[in-house]
This record gives sequence, structure tokens and C-alpha cells, in this order.
Amino acid sequence: MAVKVKLSEILDALEFLNDETEYYLDKATGRVHLLTPDATVAVEADDPIEDYPEWQREAIKIARRVEEGDDDLIGLPTQWDIHEYQIMSDFCDSLGEGTVQDALFIAIRGAGAFRRFKDAIHTFDVADDWYHYRQMRFKAIAADWCQAHALAYVDDTAKEPGPGVGQ
Repeated sequence: MAVKVKLSEILDALEFLNDETEYYLDKATGRVHLLTPDATVAVEADDPIEDYPEWQREAIKIARRVEEGDDDLIGLPTQWDIHEYQIMSDFCDSLGEGTVQDALFIAIRGAGAFRRFKDAIHTFDVADDWYHYRQMRFKAIAADWCQAHALAYVDDTAKEPGPGVGQ
């Protein structure tokens, strides 16, 4: 029986994406693993795993598997795949015409867009709406990613019981 991937684990990884880290899903276990720059450097240096503290060893093992091209490990979407700026723009569109929409569109123009957007959603009291919208978009990205990789998944993020089972 194939392992079902938990969307919550993928969503947790997507929340913490940055330009220095990568996440991989192990198809055999359904677990998501963080690949840190330190683990990658350790593998590139071919350092013995015993030279590292216990808490770093699992990441180094994952980095070695990635380096060796282990087919069970699939890279999760990166921050460059997610296009959060587009998600912010789509959220602005979803608000309908008016002062709030206009102010948010102005906020996302140019350098500093993310900071200004965050300030504006609090100023106009739409932060909860934004975070819900963003979560739903991230959830769709995670589900689409699972489907693209022919992974069975379970939506364990729902507060109320529901079908929540993907392919």
C-alpha cells in the first residue's frame, strides 16, 4: 500500500522556505526533510558523519541521498516556484473594487512590497482574510504538487472532518 503524504507536512515546509534551505519528500515514508546548507557542505567535503552532532546526522544522510540521486526523494516547491507576489496580487483582485483594494495594489508596487503589504492588511483589518487566502493557495500548490508527482495525499489540515483525500 502506498504511503499517503500529509498536506500539513508539506504546508509546514512551504511556510519556512527561504533562499538557503530546500525540502525533500521521501516517497517511501511520506516524511518531509529539511536540507540545510551545512548538511550539503558536509556531504561535499565528504566528512565522516561521526564528526557531527547527532542532531545534524539525519540532515547529512538526506543530503547524501540527494547527492546520490535517490529516486525516493523529491524536491518540494521552492520559494521561486510559489510566486507569493502573484498570490498577493490575486488577493487584491479578490477584494473587489474600492479603497482597500486600491491601497493594497499601491502597497505591492516596487521595492519593499512585502513589508508595505503586511502593514496595509493590518491597517485595513483584512489580515485574517489574507492569511486564510494565502493558506488556501499554499494548500492548492501542495495538492497540485502531489498530483503532479502521482503521490497519494491526505488533507489533514481541515478543522472539520471531510473527504480531504487526493489521488
